[in-house]
Amino acid sequence: MVRLQFTLIIYSILLLEIEAQIDSSNRINHNILDEVVITAQHNPKAIEESVHYVKLISDKRIANQAAINLRDVLKMETAMRVSQDNFLGSSISMQGLSGQNVKILIDGVPVIGRLNGNIDISQINLNNIEKIEIIEGPLSVNFGTDALAGTINLISKKATLNNPIIEVNSYYETAGQYNIDYQIIKKKGPHNFHLNGGRYFFDGWNPDDPFIEFPKRTIADTNRSIQWDLKEQFFTKLGYSFKSKLIQISPYLSHFNESITNRGMPRLPYFENAFDDFYETERFNIGVNLKGKFPSGNNWKLVAAYNDFRRKKNTFYIDLTNLESQITNMESDQDTSRFGYWMSRGSVVKNLKSSKSTIEFGYDVNFEKTRGQRIIDNIQSISDFAFFSTSEINLNENLVFRPGLRASYNSDYPSPLTPSLNFKYSDFNHTIRGSYADGFRAPSLKELYFEFIDINHNIIGNKNLLAERSHNFNFSHVWKIQKSIGTISIDNSLFYNHIRNMITLAQTTGSMAYSYFNLGLFKSKGLRGDFSLKTEKFNTLVGWSFIGRFNQISTLHDISPFSFSPEYRFQGNYKFNESNSSVSVFWKYNGASPFYNLDNSGEVSMGSISSYQILDIIYIKKFNNMTLSFGGKNLFNVKNINISGQPSSGGTHNNSSGGLAMNWGRSIFISLKLNFNSCGKN
Repeated sequence: MVRLQFTLIIYSILLLEIEAQIDSSNRINHNILDEVVITAQHNPKAIEESVHYVKLISDKRIANQAAINLRDVLKMETAMRVSQDNFLGSSISMQGLSGQNVKILIDGVPVIGRLNGNIDISQINLNNIEKIEIIEGPLSVNFGTDALAGTINLISKKATLNNPIIEVNSYYETAGQYNIDYQIIKKKGPHNFHLNGGRYFFDGWNPDDPFIEFPKRTIADTNRSIQWDLKEQFFTKLGYSFKSKLIQISPYLSHFNESITNRGMPRLPYFENAFDDFYETERFNIGVNLKGKFPSGNNWKLVAAYNDFRRKKNTFYIDLTNLESQITNMESDQDTSRFGYWMSRGSVVKNLKSSKSTIEFGYDVNFEKTRGQRIIDNIQSISDFAFFSTSEINLNENLVFRPGLRASYNSDYPSPLTPSLNFKYSDFNHTIRGSYADGFRAPSLKELYFEFIDINHNIIGNKNLLAERSHNFNFSHVWKIQKSIGTISIDNSLFYNHIRNMITLAQTTGSMAYSYFNLGLFKSKGLRGDFSLKTEKFNTLVGWSFIGRFNQISTLHDISPFSFSPEYRFQGNYKFNESNSSVSVFWKYNGASPFYNLDNSGEVSMGSISSYQILDIIYIKKFNNMTLSFGGKNLFNVKNINISGQPSSGGTHNNSSGGLAMNWGRSIFISLKLNFNSCGKN
């Protein structure tokens, strides 16, 4: 038995000692460098040591997939569904639960700005992301409300060498994307500087567009109104970090701006004018992360941040004969909504000397305020104050328990005690994890007080909503073994969610308007599995999931209580060491999603969102200081998804195409990344 000790510098810049045991068969218990996780952990640790079941997406996977934003990555994940609203953006569901129950963090700070309950994940760029950590199931003890279905934490890059890193990346896609971004990272002694930014531009897309078309002047006729609107994004982030033996201080400042142009159809009778909508989203974030050690050796960490989110909508009357424009005088056509969010979370982790166990005590403070003419009384706020504690109890070398408890005060809703219990058992090549968590989600300000009414939406808040309560059970088994051909891993899991007073959109009686209501009861359950093989040259993964969503109508009618939908995926990467290149394939099949409706006479009818497949193939070639990527995306040419049995009233968003917009058509892309590292290496 050979005993090795590795000292690693990772994202948190704290020194973490991980012991790896390698026996005579060369089986490695930890993937030391690439699979260290920090989300909801007492201390950074190898992913196999985490009591939580964590899925990790590395920067290598992001590069191999040529992903631009979070939507590009998550659309290929098992047990996740990405949906699209061409005005509200892309949203994610996990374990059969919608995005309003998914907590999205960047370096531990929540992302705000939910529209129709969801964060637009196409606004979250991956220019400076080192890895993405995904924990399925509630983390309400650590992160409070909105963390029922799961938590997604994006970890930013940090420099680990004194050599400066300067990268410039350009990207073109035939569907109409023209992107350029950069990042500059410099480490000097205890100081770490970082600057990144970029511009992403999409010139819009229509199903009848040619395969390759560059921007040009066109006649202002009926072709001016397109399915996927013109979009432009600018983003920048400035960060600094100082590290000493006992403390690390990391302040940051970031800004994001997105503008969407929705051109209207020329109006009858002479098609000489139109109404155009302009949507502008602006995010401004400032915060600081602090981490350190007490002289006693116990760790502490603290994060404090302020996030400002603004969304402005203006409607203009356009004279198509001379392209002059003027803002309309209808009050409902103009709107500016602003959300301010203050948060602070801190904790202390004490190492119990009598054992390898640890205990954590922490606080979590959140305050959100909104202003706008579409907010009831023009201004509203909600706050949440909480204390939480978790502990990791090592009963022996194989078995670890992690109980947790959160006590909180919500300014608008009574907050219950929120408990959780996780365990992990590992023996040789097997790791078994199980968890129970109690979830609590207070309605958001938008669900309570926001009105969103335009030609495509008619959504009204409901200030009488009840808070959601949930019970979640997860169980997983991972079998990993080292063979002569490489590392084989078989990963299987199952889950069950039970939610009371689930908040959902429904049509109000005798009206075309939609409002938020408490559904009463919702359940979801499912199975998921992954098989992976990692060799020196070839990595492959085959995954599947089978998710069932509760049919509320089954409580009154004789129908199946659950509607199940399958998913399958494949991803493979092959390295050509001789030419320093690689090819990657990403495929996913999203099965049909059935649902039930009640008509006006009380009869039950069944509908379905059709199945579809996504296929991307990417080739990457690396040179001394340059990386060239090109390939095809959406090669099965999926555009709009058919919906059968749709209610006659339509939905909150009406799509003129008669289906559900999912992707723009088949496209080819090329990307060139220049690395001006002083070492001259990628």
